[in-house]
Amino acid sequence: MAPGMRAVLTGICLITLGNICLAYPTWDNPWWPRDLLEKFDTTFEELERQRPPQSAYPPNHYIRHVPLAKIHLFTFCQVLQLAVLCGLGLSAMPYLEMIFPIVLLALLPIRHRLMPLLIDPKYIRALDAAHTDNH
Repeated sequence: MAPGMRAVLTGICLITLGNICLAYPTWDNPWWPRDLLEKFDTTFEELERQRPPQSAYPPNHYIRHVPLAKIHLFTFCQVLQLAVLCGLGLSAMPYLEMIFPIVLLALLPIRHRLMPLLIDPKYIRALDAAHTDNH
């Protein structure tokens, strides 16, 4: 595992666990004190308040053309694919590292065949155009 990667993964796991505990606030959890859960809650509320509304973006920005739920779904799919690649690329087993290029090529049909089934192709074009514009 790369240096520092263990700390990053630990942080992600702790944040995920905190979010799960926030989703079930009545759950009597002996490991997470109530004030820590409230701190998580206030932090996420503050982040939500700082997010600008969709109307604040320029008219040609993809956020004005793509529903927020579709942006989240697209991001989730991309992070899931990244997790698969990182899991194989950072694996300690050499045989898993050897199939990395095959899995990378297998992600192409997923991107071009499966993603249009989940997200309308016009939204995918808008999301992709955001990365190819010359600003």
